[in-house]
Amino acid sequence: SFLDLLKFGRNHSKKQGGGFDAYLLSARNLGFEQRPTCDDILMVGVEGPVDNIKIYIHPVEVKIGGIPQTEIDKAKEQVVNTYTSMYKALWPDEGRNFLECKLSRNFFIQLLLVSCEKLRLYNIYPNERWDLVIDEYREALLNEKYVFSSQLDLYIGKGTIVFFKTECLNKNGDIIGDVCMLEFPEKMGAEYMVCSAEEIEKQIKDEIELPKQLCRLYMPDDTGNESNTDDAEIKKEEVVFLDTQSAEETDNVSLIAELRGEELANKMGIEVCFGLEKGAGAELKWFPNDTDQLFHTNMGIIGTMGTGKTQFTKSIITQLYRNHSHNVDSHDVGILIFDYKGDYNQSKKDFVEATDATIYQPYHLPFNPLALTKSEVFKPLLPIHIANAFKDTISKAYGLGPKQQDTLFQCIIEAYHNCGIIEDDPSTWSNEPPTFEQVYQRYANDDEIKKNDSLAAAMNKLHQFQIFESKTEKTKSLFELLSGVVVIDLSIFDPDVQNLIVAITLDLFYSQMQAVGSSKMQGKYRQLTKIILVDEADNFMSQGFPSLKRILKEGREFGVGTILSTQFLNHFGTGDDDYSKYVLTWVVHNVSDLKLGDVDFVFKTQAKSNESVTLYNDIKKLDKHNSIVKIGNSKPQYIIDRAFWELWRDIKGLDN
Repeated sequence: SFLDLLKFGRNHSKKQGGGFDAYLLSARNLGFEQRPTCDDILMVGVEGPVDNIKIYIHPVEVKIGGIPQTEIDKAKEQVVNTYTSMYKALWPDEGRNFLECKLSRNFFIQLLLVSCEKLRLYNIYPNERWDLVIDEYREALLNEKYVFSSQLDLYIGKGTIVFFKTECLNKNGDIIGDVCMLEFPEKMGAEYMVCSAEEIEKQIKDEIELPKQLCRLYMPDDTGNESNTDDAEIKKEEVVFLDTQSAEETDNVSLIAELRGEELANKMGIEVCFGLEKGAGAELKWFPNDTDQLFHTNMGIIGTMGTGKTQFTKSIITQLYRNHSHNVDSHDVGILIFDYKGDYNQSKKDFVEATDATIYQPYHLPFNPLALTKSEVFKPLLPIHIANAFKDTISKAYGLGPKQQDTLFQCIIEAYHNCGIIEDDPSTWSNEPPTFEQVYQRYANDDEIKKNDSLAAAMNKLHQFQIFESKTEKTKSLFELLSGVVVIDLSIFDPDVQNLIVAITLDLFYSQMQAVGSSKMQGKYRQLTKIILVDEADNFMSQGFPSLKRILKEGREFGVGTILSTQFLNHFGTGDDDYSKYVLTWVVHNVSDLKLGDVDFVFKTQAKSNESVTLYNDIKKLDKHNSIVKIGNSKPQYIIDRAFWELWRDIKGLDN
């Protein structure tokens, strides 16, 4: 038994307007032309013997230079999308004998054989036995006597990203979620170009601290030799094939889970019923932590007032709360609701009872926006970062000038100093941080500061309304408070104060989200940790506060999803901030003020196409509690919502 890794790239046709639509395994034919995909390397593994051939696919994305977080997130999407879509095209759960699947597999195998012949011809990996694939396995491969297997995902993930980073000093590797991440100093990108495959392989094994899953592929046996996938212990712990599952393989599932540190309970994941499909009458379900269906859980809910948007949103929140036992490790899902209109407060007793919601008025909110939360990954000058974020939020809300911003920043830093917290001394960061009230007193008691400008207006408003708790001992971590459903009722405040409270809270949420770290993965399921709902989010999105975009972009890794509810589709494309590109799930109710362009950017339709015009007309004709749903890359589906009042009736019926 052996494992050969073959490399072949994707050709790019410039004919017919560019792209590579003419190819059988093109992005368009595989159904993911609208998603980022990997176009660097596809590694293919072939493993014998001839009567039990297994084929593996493993996309690799390569990045070099200064790599921002957005590029890292995109690279993860690229490899996972490519892996998932190719498996669905070549080895689907159903319909493997469809002509299209058989043609795709045949084309794929021919590429494989041609690549092996070229690798042998050019003496690449000269010690590999290419003749086994080219000669001995050829007949079986061309006659589909093989299976596509996912067993190597246990060791190397679904794909790999190789970073040659400017800021990287040491080589290292890790498996995060389903993706293997290898980091090298930037200069190694050029140095490896003149190294042989054997030299690179030896360096990686000798010099990189590999994750334990990856180390299994190089584990020495009792004789001191490296083991391979034919090793008895590893064979005992194989991942179940995609096609069938024998009794022996079923017995080994627990061993696989033990190796990955996983528990096998709750394999179904969280299910949320959106409603009934029109015509078919079947339930349309949303699986927010199933990474095969959704890369992230961000959702946009749109609808004019009175169309059933709030009833739908309440139903989603209630189901997320009540179904958390199906989360990974039955982990509680903390749900934070910013309630602009009072739709979720104490007066809505049915919702409060259904979700056991905790309601906070923005008066002495029991968390401190200036709190310092240390993370496992050290962040230098942490007080400076927190102070700067708080200053930026106040400045954006009230249009502060550079001098006013500096005044506010210095007041915050001095308040930290008064509490014994020094920005470049991490040992002091555990001291009790100052509250906003202490910052205000520092500001108010400085006679040299001008007190009749926009900074004074901002400081006085936060002070007079006493929005945040003034005594540190009465505050808690925001993440600690977010257990179950937590509502901040903003309905009694003016829009500027509403937006300021949301922005400051999201700043704190973002910093604590990063400090807590990545959420747990269990197979294809990601643990959901927090959900944020911004109700009537149009006014807030238009302000361009950076924390919202950061959470939308980065929350997936931390098990955080965001739900934005608003009245119009165009609210998601505000100025330079196109929030729509961070949303994968759309629920569109009747929208009175609608443009064809709005339909195109949500449903990814071609401008003025028949599909676009049809959706435009259908949205304007939707009845109350009816919507058009698009989940990921699926086609738009017309449903009758499962409204909250209906869900509440069923809950009461079960309780009685």
